[in-house]
Amino acid sequence: MGSTLQQNGRLVWSPSAGATLRAIRTFGDNIHRLRLPVGIGDEHPTDGVEAVALMPDLHVIPGLWTPMRGYDGLLKRLERLRLAGEVGVIRPFPYDWRLSNRYNARRLAAVIGDELPRWRNSHPARAEARVVLVCHSMGGLVARWYLEKCGGAEVSRKLVTLGTPFRGAARAVEQLSNGAHKGLGRLSVDLTEFARSLPALHQLLPDYACIEHANGLHRIDEIAVPNIDTAMLTDARHFHTDLADAEMRRPAALDMTHAIVGTRQPTATSLRLGVDGIEELDTIDGSNEYGDGTVPLAGAVGHGLTMSSNRFGA
Repeated sequence: MGSTLQQNGRLVWSPSAGATLRAIRTFGDNIHRLRLPVGIGDEHPTDGVEAVALMPDLHVIPGLWTPMRGYDGLLKRLERLRLAGEVGVIRPFPYDWRLSNRYNARRLAAVIGDELPRWRNSHPARAEARVVLVCHSMGGLVARWYLEKCGGAEVSRKLVTLGTPFRGAARAVEQLSNGAHKGLGRLSVDLTEFARSLPALHQLLPDYACIEHANGLHRIDEIAVPNIDTAMLTDARHFHTDLADAEMRRPAALDMTHAIVGTRQPTATSLRLGVDGIEELDTIDGSNEYGDGTVPLAGAVGHGLTMSSNRFGA
């Protein structure tokens, strides 16, 4: 949710420091217009909503995702590197985080397809310039699909991710199954139906075995979890499988990726079905692997890697 959204020229999602309450109230008023139609798949709903800019400072929906500082600091740091001659042009890429990561990867491909040739043609020394993608959270999934499925690997040099749920996050299951009834003080908003309409949120569902059952751990598609849309779950499963298969076929995918992973924070890692719905657990198979507070280590570790090979590194 790190990009501001506008609908027909009017901001509908732009929370910032000192304005969180107003933002939640405004967002709640706009939910019925921002819900996506059934079967939207990898397309845009043509509802007049578009991403405007990256979030500049602290923003949060209480209980839905952890607070983050926004991107001002990161962009300023990158700008200093640009002025020092260490990087070339910097292009922020806001995107509509409601939509499928495949759709946003196609948009990213179109933007880079327009701007990279222009940069290369601006000076002979830039003729072989390549893209470095710096991505936070779900943006890393968009970038990975761009690299593996939209031809991005041919023009890219590096992928740097910060807190990307490579294999999903258990919290997404809890939000979709139990509902997203969120509040701050006396102000509350029900995001449940809105959340359940989002392909992107379903693509955050974990693809690792995370559901505790009588005979061990199971993947979410192996256990009947209440209120999880079957078609969207199947699509999310295909998203992760297709991406993992593509990365396995391209060994350079691992070499070009630098994943920065948060650790040692209590983080929902596995789940249990209870009489009152989904229960989040900080442990998995009896072990507490921690995480960054939202993305567990089990979900932050890329496909094909063992937990031990990543435990003490970025």
